Amino acid sequence: RGHPPTDAWLSRVVPRWAVAHLHTRAERSAWVTYGYSYGGWCAASLTLRHPDVFAAAVVLEGYFEPDFGAAYEPLRTPQLRAYDLIALAHDHPPPVAMWIFASRQDSLSYPTTARFLAAARSPTSVTATVVPTGGHRTSVFEAFAGPAWSWVARTLPAFHG
Repeated sequence: RGHPPTDAWLSRVVPRWAVAHLHTRAERSAWVTYGYSYGGWCAASLTLRHPDVFAAAVVLEGYFEPDFGAAYEPLRTPQLRAYDLIALAHDHPPPVAMWIFASRQDSLSYPTTARFLAAARSPTSVTATVVPTGGHRTSVFEAFAGPAWSWVARTLPAFHG
């Protein structure tokens, strides 16, 4: 209340608008989210929490639990537990596919990525590429953007061309 309905806008309004105004398909197999860093958090969150809209996600050095600092843990309140993507992937895994890229040297996103990879189970399908070095920057994942889109094309029927 009093905040923009960002989640509803991204998961309902934008897809409906795109289908009505652009040459896009409405079925979920035509929708993939894609993001880097905090955008990776958004891609993972939208896909995992709205599997009726999105069939897949590409997460490049993204987060699976937001980090607001040691003293603030927003996902511990009852109304925000739905945003605990690690718990969701373990307790109520949706039927979505995810391509995840991470660097073990990435102290920002790798800790939650590692926990997510350990927790995720079927019917959530996860393809992960984890490199040993590199940290948290675009130059680390740039070489993997092409393989990520190739994965999308192999995974989602609407992207087969």
